[in-house]
Amino acid sequence: KSLFICMEKTLFNRIKNKVKYKSKHKPTKQTVKRFKAKITTIQTKSNRYQEWFNAQDLIIIDEAHKAVFDKFFKYMNEKTYVIGATATPWRDSNQEPLENFYSEIVEGASIEELQEIGRLSVASYYGHKVDLSKVGTLAGEYDPKQLHQAYTEQKLYNGVIENYKLHTEGKKTLAFSASVESSMQLLKAFTDAGYPAKHLDAKSPNRAEILHWYKNMPNAILCNVDILTTGFDDPETEVIVIYRAIRKSLPLYLQITGRGGRVTATKRKFVILDFGDNVKRFGWWHQKRKWTLKNAPKSVGVAPIKDCEECGAMVP
Repeated sequence: KSLFICMEKTLFNRIKNKVKYKSKHKPTKQTVKRFKAKITTIQTKSNRYQEWFNAQDLIIIDEAHKAVFDKFFKYMNEKTYVIGATATPWRDSNQEPLENFYSEIVEGASIEELQEIGRLSVASYYGHKVDLSKVGTLAGEYDPKQLHQAYTEQKLYNGVIENYKLHTEGKKTLAFSASVESSMQLLKAFTDAGYPAKHLDAKSPNRAEILHWYKNMPNAILCNVDILTTGFDDPETEVIVIYRAIRKSLPLYLQITGRGGRVTATKRKFVILDFGDNVKRFGWWHQKRKWTLKNAPKSVGVAPIKDCEECGAMVP
């Protein structure tokens, strides 16, 4: 018996479709229903945890670096094999280390290796100066409200429009903000400039409609807050706008930038527009990283990154 655990419905649907595609035998309705019930109710029906986990021979956990899954291990049978799948096996120094749950780490191909064989797109990076001196922290990250205030005072949204026009005009774009206020601010800047743009957050009532629009609009711009970092896959995306500053979370940075990394028959490159000094804080999206089950050190050195005076691109 096997159980595949994931974070949300979007990821579940992607996983289910992949399983159907790879399997020689189409799952029965009963099998799919049972699989779906275990996943969709796993956050709420805690009285079923013991039954579900103890009966499994194999458990696969998607996005295994997330601490939300830690509580499930106490319900697992000691004979059960557990595989944690994640592109970012990283935890902050204040979190319980992954080595408390997993015995070894097996690394797959790196981003650079996948780029070399044409399985991931190559990124170009452009930055914009931002003053974060007045922005405090909240739960270890930059305070979203203070971040919005700083971006408003510095009118960074104008910088986004300028860079979009200069480097990526007409290309399908995902923009990531730390708050609804910042996302709506950026949305207004894009629409005022005449570009087709929409906003999406956790409370958006027409989420499916907006995602359908993005998928079918060639030059669509979608501003979002904490929605499209995981479980979203649109290979046609050619531009990633990071309209926020990330202070500590390397996984969040890599998940956001990685949304543009998919390839198509005609797409082999994408652009990252960084409005938070994130690339200089965490390094290139594509660079080789040493992953470990131990917690990340409090500070990680990053090779110096400069801005080209001629074209504005970030260069080593």
